[in-house]
Amino acid sequence: LQVEQLIDNLVFQFPGLAHPVLLPNPTAEGRSCKALRLGTQAASSKDTVLITGGVHGCEWGSCEIALNLATVLLRAKAEQGGLGFGGTTFHAQQIQALWAQRDILIFPLVNPDGREFSQVQAGPADAAWRKNRRRIFSNGLLRGIGVDINRNFNFVFDLNNFAPNAAPVASADPSNTYYQGPGPDSEAETQNLISLLDTTPHIGWLVDLHSAGQSMCFAWNHDDAQTTDSTMNFRATRARGKIGTPGPSSYQEFIAQPDLARLQQLAKRFADDARGVHQTVYDIRPAYWNNAYPGTSHDYAFSRHLADTSKSKVLGFVCEWGDMNCQPPWVDMQAIIEEVTAGLIGFCIETI
Repeated sequence: LQVEQLIDNLVFQFPGLAHPVLLPNPTAEGRSCKALRLGTQAASSKDTVLITGGVHGCEWGSCEIALNLATVLLRAKAEQGGLGFGGTTFHAQQIQALWAQRDILIFPLVNPDGREFSQVQAGPADAAWRKNRRRIFSNGLLRGIGVDINRNFNFVFDLNNFAPNAAPVASADPSNTYYQGPGPDSEAETQNLISLLDTTPHIGWLVDLHSAGQSMCFAWNHDDAQTTDSTMNFRATRARGKIGTPGPSSYQEFIAQPDLARLQQLAKRFADDARGVHQTVYDIRPAYWNNAYPGTSHDYAFSRHLADTSKSKVLGFVCEWGDMNCQPPWVDMQAIIEEVTAGLIGFCIETI
């Protein structure tokens, strides 16, 4: 409710610049979801950066980062000024150029049911709740409630695609923290994010905010990337049963060299500007790091144009903020908000 109220407040305070987007699917507990588009026109054809947060209920700070990004950009536009975060500064001309050439679409709380449960329940296990709160698969068990939204997207969803020794971080067991759901795109929260991608055809970049690990990662998240064999890809039958083995193996996912170079460039810009704030180092690397993660939003977003040539290319990233604690003390979280906000602004400027 607080996240939705802040969105409404920003729309009221900055008419013509902040535009609410009501998502089509209510959650299992009946909550509506809103996104916020920052743009100078009521309807725009500008290329768009999509920022998402709150996919996992326990990662509270992602929502605060996303909303802080919206707030500081709206104020800077209204005041025709620049922005400064510690040692990282953006001149007024950079901010105005960003507003002139890009829209920024912010979906700060993808999983409101999970966040509510994580915040209001008493036990420490409840505070660490990741999943949504759909009960249909629970068989009356508390641990059986919910689906991990960031395993539910339609990208290498079938766990039979993975090699026997891959041990993907996902499960078909409803009692598992990483339960992927009964089928791809089965959840309202997943469908809401897909709706944004489907109805905003000019989205060219997605950054999904998570915790923790201090890294800016990019495709792929299910296997090592390679740039030489385009026939070795998730759509090919040769992939089945071979994905996800760490190190040299018979399968590695293709990515075009220009796409890889651009992903690296944008990730570096984020890391450089984030580091300038408090000297916090954010690693730059592919999201696959000895563990295979199927069904993630950033891989799904990037894979769309490969699976369906009618869809536009979306360069997908996952930002892991914080140092191994998804609920740090507020004084630490304030510093994280500053550095990630700076990194995201630099990232958005770099897209121009």
